[in-house]
Amino acid sequence: MNHRLLVIAAVFLMICTGRAGFTIHYEGHAASTNAVNLVISIATSFAKKHGWAVRDASVEKGKLERVIDEKNKDYEGRVTGIIIYPGKHCEPLSLQFGDDLFMQDYTKTQFAGTALHVDIIALLDELKPQFHKLVVEDEGEYWETRDRAKLENHIATVNRMIDEIKKQKPKAKGPVFLPSGRVIDVLE
Repeated sequence: MNHRLLVIAAVFLMICTGRAGFTIHYEGHAASTNAVNLVISIATSFAKKHGWAVRDASVEKGKLERVIDEKNKDYEGRVTGIIIYPGKHCEPLSLQFGDDLFMQDYTKTQFAGTALHVDIIALLDELKPQFHKLVVEDEGEYWETRDRAKLENHIATVNRMIDEIKKQKPKAKGPVFLPSGRVIDVLE
């Protein structure tokens, strides 16, 4: 899987400009409404302990973009949750639930460093008991392996690929941090 991941990342970086750095994708159904409140409480405490900013993201009528079974299935309605800002080089961490108690999002940690990536995984570990099932897909493979050296190697490899693209295409720049908090790896 290691080589497949790197080949996919390399092809993606070569073909387009945009996403490719290491991202943590996460989704799950909270065990109950009370569990949603506990997720918010636990995550807020964790964020404050780490010096991360937190914003209430609850609204009476909102829209959550979702992809389920590779199809767009957005949710519209009441949203309960928070958005955590782990650092200026990390995408926001959104923990927002619909009335269906489902949450889904991702955060790119590529440019924030290994320690922050590990901290986000630690947060997800703390939240996991509040879910019927929490699915985490960690492109750095840390969630699955807890191998920090492997994570560091993955990040270094992709950084080298990004640097090579920027050498080959002098007008390319990156990373580019968007006002939304999302990050574009390489922009031409």
